[in-house]
Amino acid sequence: MKRLRNLYSVFWLILATSLVLTLAGCATPLAMPVSTTTPVQDIPIVQTPVQDTPTVQTPATIRGTITYQAPPTPTSMLYLISSEQWYSLEVPSTSLSSTFELQVVPGTYQLVAFPVRSENLANRPAAAYSTGTGIGALTVAAGQVVEGIHVQNINSDRCVNYAFPASPDGRFPALEENCN
Repeated sequence: MKRLRNLYSVFWLILATSLVLTLAGCATPLAMPVSTTTPVQDIPIVQTPVQDTPTVQTPATIRGTITYQAPPTPTSMLYLISSEQWYSLEVPSTSLSSTFELQVVPGTYQLVAFPVRSENLANRPAAAYSTGTGIGALTVAAGQVVEGIHVQNINSDRCVNYAFPASPDGRFPALEENCN
């Protein structure tokens, strides 16, 4: 029986010692971390001039009127088309001529208009900004205000003297020159 008591005492002593050693081991890391970076050397600081970041261009403003063969001027879709972008604006109907104002990115544009609900008409009226014959080009600069632009009917209702491009949104098909 005495042996059994000694065995229990040894058992408890081993258990207590292992517990103390385990708890003591939790506070110390298993391995010390090693830095993989090289020490920083003195590097001369070079001052570079601050470059101006590109700013958003000031838009140009275009103001004008739309007319067709005869008044009243129907509600129209006005398109400003350039090789880089295009704009559209629905211009309400008025008794004589419809007025519009639109801000655009500076560039060169063709201005064309079609009456709303004429998309599928064989003899569809169309209007354009013209500088003589056909569709003209209008160039605007940043911040420029261009007024007095007249987008007018340059084709009769029955004859297409000048070809018109399709609207960029596909709503109005192109008009080919056809006076037969």
